[in-house]
Order: sequence, then structure tokens, then C-alpha cells
Amino acid sequence: NRRAVMTEEEFLERWQREEGAYAAWGRYVAQELRAAIAARVAPTKLEMFLKLPVQPRVKETESLLQKAFHRKKAYADPYEQIEDKVGLRFVVLVEDDVRTIEQEIEKGTAWVAQKARDFADEREDRPYEFDYQSLHYILRSRDELTFEGERILANLPCELQVRTLLQHAYSELTHDTIYKPSVTA
Repeated sequence: NRRAVMTEEEFLERWQREEGAYAAWGRYVAQELRAAIAARVAPTKLEMFLKLPVQPRVKETESLLQKAFHRKKAYADPYEQIEDKVGLRFVVLVEDDVRTIEQEIEKGTAWVAQKARDFADEREDRPYEFDYQSLHYILRSRDELTFEGERILANLPCELQVRTLLQHAYSELTHDTIYKPSVTA
């Protein structure tokens, strides 16, 4: 006899218990990648290479509940399947810089990196269409660890987006109209 899908209340209770771990995991990934990228691009200062500050963003509770239960997504297990409960965005000037960050992501030892989306593949499939473009990875903690006093369990996901400044500008202009039905252009 299989257990019913998690209720909104159960989802919320679990999120309230684990939100701090997700926030810590985002800060840890940001710290590790910023250090690796800084070493890679030296003597260029990291602040010159990255066009926007990298700040982990934990999904707002209401947005998380909307995504899990009210957006007509057919999640079998929304808590486990939603992988962007914490996210990071790296914005750089040109595509070669995106690939520099991708190489550092792939070299990371504290996580298992899974490429979720690559704009180069999408561009190849639709070469005459300029649409939302981004390189997405899901980084899952390889092992349990403690960071800044917070226990981070193994397999915790963090969504990473890497894009150029032009891709970011397009995304900012179109994101809410695509992902938030209440917003119109």
C-alpha cells in the first residue's frame, strides 16, 4: 500500500525544517566556486570577471508551494523533484567565460554536477531563434557536511545558472511573463 503524495502542510513542515540547510548549501557552493574561478582568472579580479555579484537565493515559501501544488506540474514527489529550492546565478560577459565557469563546476569535488540545460544545444536545434538561454546545472552535495554551523545532508540540490550579460538581460525581461501566469508583459 503506497503512501499518498505529500500534503501542502507536510511539504511546508519539511521545508521549514530544511530551509537553513539549503541556504547554507547555496552559500557553500558560491564560496567554493568563487574561489575556484578567482584562482582560474587571476590576475583579473573576480569582481571584474563576474558582471553581477553571486548571491545564493532561497526560493520564497509561497513561490515554492505554488510550484509544487498549483502550477499544474505533474510531480510524483514535489519536494524531491523541485531542484531549485536554492539557486545561484553567475553572469559573465561572453560565452567563453561561461565555459570557464562550467569547467570549474565540473572539477568540483564536494558535489555531483548534472547538466540540466545548455544553450549551445538549444541554439543548434533552433539557430534562427533568440530565446531564453542559459547553462543550468544541478549540484548535489556529495556527502553530508557542516557549513557555518548548519548540517547539510548528502544529495541536497542547488540549481546553478551561468549566462552572459546579454542572456541575463533577456531573461530578466521575459522571466515573469513565462513562469508567473499572473504577470503580463
